[in-house]
Amino acid sequence: MRFVSRFAGVTFFLLWGFSLAFGQQVIIDFDRKQDFKPFKTYDWLVQEKIPIFQAMPDSPDVDIEQFDKQIREGIDKELGKKGFQRSISGEPDFLVSYIAICELDLDVQEYDSGTNSPNVPYGHWRPFYQTSNDVALVRNGTLSIDVIAPESNKLVWRGKATETFDKPKDLEKKLNKIVKKILKKFPPK
Repeated sequence: MRFVSRFAGVTFFLLWGFSLAFGQQVIIDFDRKQDFKPFKTYDWLVQEKIPIFQAMPDSPDVDIEQFDKQIREGIDKELGKKGFQRSISGEPDFLVSYIAICELDLDVQEYDSGTNSPNVPYGHWRPFYQTSNDVALVRNGTLSIDVIAPESNKLVWRGKATETFDKPKDLEKKLNKIVKKILKKFPPK
């Protein structure tokens, strides 16, 4: 019985590790009553500010205008591949918007030698091995793409993904992949 529970635990962590190694999870939600078949043209929702939020707004290594341009170009490119055309004049079938959030977080890992733990048999004592902590600063970027019905101004589809990156330059490289993964499931079938 112990073998089965250990095997299940090891299998869970292996699958979890593979899911992290092969990319981020994309979350999609949409209005089930909305008919997406008539959608052929789109335009960008007019916003007063660039929809990018930072945990550290005074960070000199983040060019918000460049990220905005890259996100919009990526979305335009992916929607174009799917046959949607941007409507510059006239009434579009749907509007597109996005929200990008860049935040800093602390990742804390605690390692215990096992000498004080009642659950570890024999203490697993090794020379020069002590309880320690590793603390690292982690940057997370979340991109949420929204599709809005212009006649009702109602959100009808949303796709969201979160990615961890070391430097803002890493996020620039990953943005197009993230946009492609999110829009892969638009329109819903």
